[in-house]
Amino acid sequence: MANIYIKLPWYVTAYYRGLEEDKPLTEWDPIVFASYTHEYVVMVNNLRYIPEQNLSRLCYSQRAWDNILHGRRPDGGKVVLTRNPKEWPKAQEICTLTGVAFSSRMQAADYLCVKMPNEIWLNNKTYRTNPSYAFSYDIAQHFVRMLSQEFYHVFLDWVEQDERFCNRMGIHRKNIEVMERFLVQYNIPISVDSHDLETLRRMRNNWMKNAKKRPNDRVNFNQVWKDHISDDELKRAEQYKKKKNG
Repeated sequence: MANIYIKLPWYVTAYYRGLEEDKPLTEWDPIVFASYTHEYVVMVNNLRYIPEQNLSRLCYSQRAWDNILHGRRPDGGKVVLTRNPKEWPKAQEICTLTGVAFSSRMQAADYLCVKMPNEIWLNNKTYRTNPSYAFSYDIAQHFVRMLSQEFYHVFLDWVEQDERFCNRMGIHRKNIEVMERFLVQYNIPISVDSHDLETLRRMRNNWMKNAKKRPNDRVNFNQVWKDHISDDELKRAEQYKKKKNG
């Protein structure tokens, strides 16, 4: 089975791997998009045979990824880096193998394993895919943007529905608490001190400043985290009611 490997912010990859609460995916498990989804349609219409030496760092083919796992450059050749192919490659290793200078921001990205369709559509004909199929740079950019926007939309849905719930229950949650609950729900392992959270903070703040201008809710969340009210929240709710009635 051939896959493609898409470079995304690592909290976005963690979100997609944690979509099934009872059965989260590992780095090695491919996410499978159903045939009716936008993502699947983009793959069917835009995956192409691309020689490994012409690949973008935003999207690696299965063959290029296998080369990386074995310590070779994406286009093959001799071993550049001795590594265990059963271990998921680190950012520093990928930089070494692709000839890119390593910086700390490189650690903020990861690669999402996505199952390729068995066939693609080109010039009114179907063609079988193989391990050298991938996206061109422009299409990879579009695909990355599409996956990231879906994550951000889900996050804002969560924030808004949590706000409604808190208003209904007469409680107040700090912004960081709302984000923590979202991260735990989707098994996203980011500490509250992580710089990665700045993106979510800025997004939420901009959204609030712009009068929540975005599409209507389309995600029905599991209530396991929102409906669980901590003792600390109950105390704050009582203090808020006393102050309000004060």
